[in-house]
Amino acid sequence: MKRQHLPLLLIAGLAAMAVVMSLVWCPPAACRVLHIQTYTISSLDEYRQFLRDEAAFTALHHVRAVRMNCSDLREAVVTALNTNRLMSGASKPNGITFESAPSGPVQAWQQGRLLHLSTSAHHQEFDSWAMRVRERLTDRIPHDLSFLTRLFGGVVLHAQKRTLPIVLFSDQPCD
Repeated sequence: MKRQHLPLLLIAGLAAMAVVMSLVWCPPAACRVLHIQTYTISSLDEYRQFLRDEAAFTALHHVRAVRMNCSDLREAVVTALNTNRLMSGASKPNGITFESAPSGPVQAWQQGRLLHLSTSAHHQEFDSWAMRVRERLTDRIPHDLSFLTRLFGGVVLHAQKRTLPIVLFSDQPCD
């Protein structure tokens, strides 16, 4: 081997070692971008498990990073609301709760990052329900609905020709 090829071989060896090390010990942000050792979450139950304990979730699935299928997660919230899995203040077996309107079920639909909730509640019932929903959504203390602020940028409450928009802010929005 000639001496002039030695620096090239050394550089190639170091580059190969850097690539292998980044694949083995890649930081979560780099893994997510490169799709290396990632797990995609698209179910509401998995998303809530991930939010409860991120380290335990990644260890359970033997991954370095997690990607969110935000569109599927938003659809899952709407489905859960419309099928009464996300309703009436009492905790369900899966732990999801939602304050339902006193005079009937809540209907839900989405427009992008906007969640719409509609009820047939009368004026006073709507005001009471809207206040409870606003408190639950904007409360900084972690609770059953904390994940909604990460999935949606806003909630619009509807009842008998009235609407009440609620803007949601999150440090880690799901895009």
